[in-house]
Amino acid sequence: MLTALVVPAAILALWWFVTSRSFVAPYLLPSPGAVWRAGWQEVASGDLLRSAAASLERVGFGVGVGGVLGLAAGALVGWSRRAAALLEPTLDLLRHIPPLAWVPFALLWFKGGLLSAAFIVLLVSFFPVFIGTAHALRSVPVRLLDMARTTGASRRRTLVSVALPAALPQIVASLRVALGGGWMAVVAAEYFGYRHGLGALAFNAYQVLRADLVVVAMIAIGLLGLLIDLVVRLFADRLVWWGGR
Repeated sequence: MLTALVVPAAILALWWFVTSRSFVAPYLLPSPGAVWRAGWQEVASGDLLRSAAASLERVGFGVGVGGVLGLAAGALVGWSRRAAALLEPTLDLLRHIPPLAWVPFALLWFKGGLLSAAFIVLLVSFFPVFIGTAHALRSVPVRLLDMARTTGASRRRTLVSVALPAALPQIVASLRVALGGGWMAVVAAEYFGYRHGLGALAFNAYQVLRADLVVVAMIAIGLLGLLIDLVVRLFADRLVWWGGR
C-alpha cells in the first residue's frame, strides 16, 4: 500500500516545487493549494457532485445498452456462421470509425440531452463486448461442446448451458474494458455543448482560464474511474471465480 503512494507523493512534491518557485504561470499550472481550494469550493457548493452524477448517469445508460447489444451481437456472430457472414463485415467497418466522429449526429439527433453522450458511450462500449463475446464463444473447447451434444442437448441449450458459462470470464473482462472506455468517452463527449458533467466542468473552466478547476475535474475523473474499475473487478472476481484459475 505504501509503495503505491511513492510515485503520487513524488509528483505532488515536484508539482509544489515548480509552482512555488513560479517557474510556470498560475494560469498554465496552478499550485496544489489553489487546486485544493477550488476543489473544496466545488464540493461545498455541490457542483462537483452534480457533475459527477451527470457523467455517471450517461455512462451507466450507455454502457448498459451498449453492453447488452454487444453481448447479443457477439453471441450471434460467435455461435452462428451465417450470422457472422451477415453481420461481421459491417460491424468491422463501423468499428473503425472513431466514436467522436459521431458527435455531430448525436447532437443533432438527441439535442444535447442525456442520450447524446450516452449514444457515444454506447458506441464505445458496444465493440469491446461484441468482440470479446464472439471470440470467447469461438474459443470454447470443442470437447465441452461434444460432451453436450452426446447427451442430446439442442444447439440452443448447448449455447445457454455450456458455451456461455465457459465464455463468461472473457465476456466479463470485455465488459470491464467497455466500462473503462465508456468513462473516457463520456468525458470527451461532454466537451460539446453540455452544462453539467465532469468533462463539461473541465472544458468550461478552460474557457475562462481556470486551470485550478481543470485539475479538479481531472482528479475527480481519475478517482471515479479508478473506483469504477475496482468495483467491477471485485464483482467480476466473485461472478467468475473459476476464470483463469
